[in-house]
Amino acid sequence: MWTKSLISYILEKNDCCEQEMEIDKMEEKKTLKKKKRKKKINKNSNQKFSFVKIIIGILVVALLAVGGYFAREYQLKKNAEAAREKLRQYNISVLSGAVETSIEDVKKDAAKNIETAKGLQEIWQSMWPEEIEITDANRKGFAKIERCEISEEDTSKVVVSGLMEGIPKSDDRRIYVFNVATYNDGLVDGQEPITSVRKSDDQFSFTFNLNYKQANSRLFDKFAIGIKQNGKYVLLSDFKYITNPEQRAQYQYAYPKAASIKGLLVDPYKLEGNELKDLGVKQAAYNIPVGRLVGHTSSANYPTIYYNYQGQTYLFDGQVVRNMTLFFHV
Repeated sequence: MWTKSLISYILEKNDCCEQEMEIDKMEEKKTLKKKKRKKKINKNSNQKFSFVKIIIGILVVALLAVGGYFAREYQLKKNAEAAREKLRQYNISVLSGAVETSIEDVKKDAAKNIETAKGLQEIWQSMWPEEIEITDANRKGFAKIERCEISEEDTSKVVVSGLMEGIPKSDDRRIYVFNVATYNDGLVDGQEPITSVRKSDDQFSFTFNLNYKQANSRLFDKFAIGIKQNGKYVLLSDFKYITNPEQRAQYQYAYPKAASIKGLLVDPYKLEGNELKDLGVKQAAYNIPVGRLVGHTSSANYPTIYYNYQGQTYLFDGQVVRNMTLFFHV
């Protein structure tokens, strides 16, 4: 009996020991886990702290580098400003000396040039032909136009050339060419020359625009040579017209050859008879009374003819034009 009790007791004790051992093992495991967790936490903390130290180190290095860069830039800028200031001061001193030297050189050169110019002027005056004083006695015919024509090379140009009796004395060293309308006897008030050339000897030559078919056409103008004397233009030559206006003719065919050179100033009333045929007349002249031709018409059946030429409108009597047309047809 007691044996069963002993065995039971031993078994209970054994179970208790096993339980205590299990509990001890569990406690050891918990202790180990706590140590591992603490070790891990310490390790992570150490890693974080190392990482922070690295970041701080990088920032410190970067700040030192940036600070060093700006310090160097500041020092370089300061050195450059100091160098520029020294260079400016040097240039000022050099330029001041150069300006003073240049002024002296210019003064010397100017004096030499003045002397040279005086010498050249004396030489030029000795070489320049003596100018002739123009008076009322010698002015007319002093210049003579020998050529006044439309250029064959360029029919838009007029060439005027000729000779003078010498070099005329005037306000300037120019010879002028003028154009004057057919109905004017001389220069009009305020008239300006076409162009001018420098007088160098007793010859002159001008080339200028014809202005053909323009309001200021010079085809029918007359031309003269002149100078400026006492502030006014005076003429030295007679007038001369263009000698070859046919250069601008629309039709360039040859002049018709007549069977005979015999001609008469024809009486219109003789046209119907045989007298002109008996005389062998092949050419006739007829005087047209311009006073009857221009103006308003004398018949309502033949209206006034309006003709515009170079900006000017002319009126012709339609009745008179019709009668003359019939006469010339006969």
